[in-house]
Amino acid sequence: MNPTPSPTHRSAPFARALLLMAAAVATGPALAAAVAVPYTGTYDERSQAPGGDYDAIGGLTDVGEFTLQAGNNFFLGAVRTPDDSSDAFLIRIAANFKLTGASIQWATNADDFNPVFAAPAPIWTLEESDADPTIFLLNMAGRGTSAPVLHTAPAFERGAGSYNVLLGNGTFAMNNNDPIAYRMNFSVQDTTPVVPVSEPTSALLVGAALAALVASQRRGAPTGARPTA
Repeated sequence: MNPTPSPTHRSAPFARALLLMAAAVATGPALAAAVAVPYTGTYDERSQAPGGDYDAIGGLTDVGEFTLQAGNNFFLGAVRTPDDSSDAFLIRIAANFKLTGASIQWATNADDFNPVFAAPAPIWTLEESDADPTIFLLNMAGRGTSAPVLHTAPAFERGAGSYNVLLGNGTFAMNNNDPIAYRMNFSVQDTTPVVPVSEPTSALLVGAALAALVASQRRGAPTGARPTA
């Protein structure tokens, strides 16, 4: 996988995350680089990931992979330099599904008393294993912001496959040195073909139902009764 275009001051942990993601795509299941993580639509690293960090899923050489479902798919986390300057994981789109959009609510814990410090701000990017891997790359600007900021990725669509999610780089934290929390969302559409029921088939089904109804009525009628004088 080619390196992602990004600001020049890339932190060491973020560079490590990039290398891990590249290894996951390059080696595939043969080296068990991608660790399948149970997922039902929402995942919070603080309460569900080992050590409260996406990067700890699978240990030092592996990376977590989440198979998305139809509709909205949320990922909650937090980053802060220098001790947790990036989050990295894989998202998988299964057959007959399509990735149709992404957004992130950045600094969900910001308020008037605890604004964001970011100089430079981190980036959020989605990549694929391709000659031109970057699907989108957004700058999480908002130095001094005292409220959550919503960033929406440019329009895109991708089919079945595994994609790299990277959030990090720069120097950033809350004013009180807390991690900056975020809420990431990926939109997925179910593209499974709907097989229409043809009219002849519908007529046969109706006929079979009527025949079964008549048969049941005949079985329930009394037999051998004689009229009375």
